[in-house]
Amino acid sequence: MKKNYGFMLEMVIMLALFVSMIVVMSGIYARSLAESQRAKHLNDAVVLASNGAEVFLAGNDEEEFGEIFGSVDEVKDEEVTVRFDDDLEPAENGKMKLTVKYREEPDFVYGHFEVFYEEELIYELDTGYALKEKGNE
Repeated sequence: MKKNYGFMLEMVIMLALFVSMIVVMSGIYARSLAESQRAKHLNDAVVLASNGAEVFLAGNDEEEFGEIFGSVDEVKDEEVTVRFDDDLEPAENGKMKLTVKYREEPDFVYGHFEVFYEEELIYELDTGYALKEKGNE
């Protein structure tokens, strides 16, 4: 009596194809999850930089800027660093960091904003405002 191995060979091939499809789909899912996380961090960075620019454009100096956000990580000469958690709340050990660098010239104040997530730069924003002349306030 002769055994037919064709059915078993077909089953092995189908199993190999099924496993390879699972591996491919898992890889696609992992990449899309990582891309989604990067997009969320970029969106959060844009929100933080925009909020920081609003406070900066209101004419606040370095100390006032830090007081408005509450939890200041560091205030150096013409630079303020504030840390935020993943919910965009000020936190001393947050993963997101907003750094504002002030540069004042005789008639204009420049602000350079950098937002980091786990020490990786993900967004930058430059803005500024003109100083009011004395007598024209």
